[in-house]
Formats: sequence, structure tokens, C-alpha cells
Amino acid sequence: MATESLEPADYQRIFRVLETTADAAGHPSFFDRIRGALARHLGWSDTLVVRMPVGAMPFSAVFQHAAVPLGRQTFRDDPARHQGTTRAMMGIIDAGTAARALICVHFSGDAGPGARDRAILHRLQRHLAPWLGEHLARVQAGQEPAELTRREYAVVGLVAQGMANRQIAERLNITVDTVKKHLTHAMAKTGCTGRAQLALWWHRRHGSMAHALA
Repeated sequence: MATESLEPADYQRIFRVLETTADAAGHPSFFDRIRGALARHLGWSDTLVVRMPVGAMPFSAVFQHAAVPLGRQTFRDDPARHQGTTRAMMGIIDAGTAARALICVHFSGDAGPGARDRAILHRLQRHLAPWLGEHLARVQAGQEPAELTRREYAVVGLVAQGMANRQIAERLNITVDTVKKHLTHAMAKTGCTGRAQLALWWHRRHGSMAHALA
């Protein structure tokens, strides 16, 4: 499923979901907003997205729970669901030692999830994990991250364009060590743990989702 090739439009839809998730980090409606994004951008209208603390029951057990609240809807107790998972797919967003989150997507009718759906979920799991960690960190801290300085923001913008540290140093007429210092400060302020997260953080603020997922 992870090797299924996706169309450029699929990557754009994934980015839209990630954009919504990034904007929702730290808000009480974090999981509801992810569900809404899955419905809007991927057509997955019957979903369950819930936090699962590390060490919680196996995620397959969730299918034994009827009418799990999902805002205006419920994850209905469909008898067909208890016959297995052929009409549903499940994945774990793993935020490491902090927590995990469960995504369940149910498909109506006779057809279950296809290879494309599973490939999309596989990519989402990986790219949603850092934002789950960021969400939990903000909730615990009770505040939004500090603003970047003008130079830090410039460095992050060039990272988002795919530039290496040496290229950034040449563009801004600073040393590579200074670039690294600005990146370290930017990551600490934004809660990002790598260049890919910083790039997404920058792009969502500029409404630009032209870069494809790695």
C-alpha cells in the first residue's frame, strides 16, 4: 500500500489536510478539524479520529465501541463492521512517547478502501505525527509559540524553497553556523523537529502548497 503511486492532485489534497492540522494545533477542536479536513479534501466522510495514550488498548478494539461521539455525527454501530475490517481502514499517528492517535475510515457500500486510499493514509500517518506532538506540547504549555525574528523567518523561507544551509548563507551573506543557529531557534519557537516541518509551517502561512511530499 505504501508503494502505490499517487497523482499530483492527491498530494495537494494531503497538503490541505496537513495545513488544517497545523492551524488547529493547540486548539480544543484539533481532532474534529482533522475529521473535517478528511471529509472535505479526501471524501472520507465517516471517520473516527481520537487520541490514544501510549499503552492504550489495541486500536482494533475501537470497532467494538458503538456510537463513539464525533461532533455532529457518530461512528455508527454498523453490524457489517463487526465482520472484520474489509470496509474500513485504520492507522496510527505515532507521536512517540507523548501519545498516539487513531484514524478509522469507514466506506459505505460493498467496496472497501482501495490501494490509493491506503497509500494516502500511509503518508498521512507519517506527516501528521509531528503535528500531533506539537498539538500536545501546546496544550501542555497553554500558549502559542513565540514569533520568529525577521532573520529567522527569512532563513525558514529559504529552507521552504529547498535550499541547503550553505546556499542560505550565501544568499543572506551570513555564515553557515549562523544559519544553523537561526534554524535551531526557529525550530524551538515553532515546535518543529526538522526541515520538512519548518517548510510546511512556512508554506501554510503563505497559502502555498506547491511542493510535493517527499
